[in-house]
Amino acid sequence: MEHQDFRDYIIRGGQSNSKTRSIREGKMESVIKKKVDKHMNKLDNEYDVKRVEKVNLDVRRIVQKVRTEKGMTQKELADRVNMKVEIIRDLESGKLSKNPQLLSKLQRVLGVRLLGKNIGEPFTFGKKKD
Repeated sequence: MEHQDFRDYIIRGGQSNSKTRSIREGKMESVIKKKVDKHMNKLDNEYDVKRVEKVNLDVRRIVQKVRTEKGMTQKELADRVNMKVEIIRDLESGKLSKNPQLLSKLQRVLGVRLLGKNIGEPFTFGKKKD
């Protein structure tokens, strides 16, 4: 510990000028504070919290209805779409945010449209045969 210096040092402030004295007494607002406030206001406006869109109630009911009609449990459905059971549970309870990739997988497995305008109609994929 020879390299450490444990001596006491006394640091004395210089004489304060009238501007510093008036800031301390609260008579004048600091220029630095104004800059910080301006910067914080800019950050507040820039990063406003936006509401996350949840899965539609109709979609949740359709997933649950079709899953039970096909005799599948939440675990079986999760295995078929290669996701965790918690994701299916959160989807059906309304806690999950809207995820088009998951809904696309689910509509292929369940055979029902979950995206777009025709929600609830039978889902056919591939080329249509005439």
